[in-house]
Amino acid sequence: MKIVKTPGATIHFRKDGILHIHYDDDYLTIEDSKRIFSFTREHAPWDIAPVYLTGGSFSNQDTASKKYNGSDEVMKHCSAVAFLSPTPGQKILANFL
Repeated sequence: MKIVKTPGATIHFRKDGILHIHYDDDYLTIEDSKRIFSFTREHAPWDIAPVYLTGGSFSNQDTASKKYNGSDEVMKHCSAVAFLSPTPGQKILANFL
């Protein structure tokens, strides 16, 4: 497994083909989301992969970031998306995707 820390997230390129993105306890902006997506596209050994998203006790994003992360541009590279939501707030956010 290759693990890389980027501003806003730690990205795990797992040997089983799953892309695991663990978001920092932070408020993500559209710029953060675009930077994380761009980084994963540049370094992922796959064009399409299942994505596993996790975060700490506080992970949130602005409206533009939410729209971007759910856009066709991003989702066309995801064969499936799973969330581990440790807080009620994150569970609500996950439902919007």
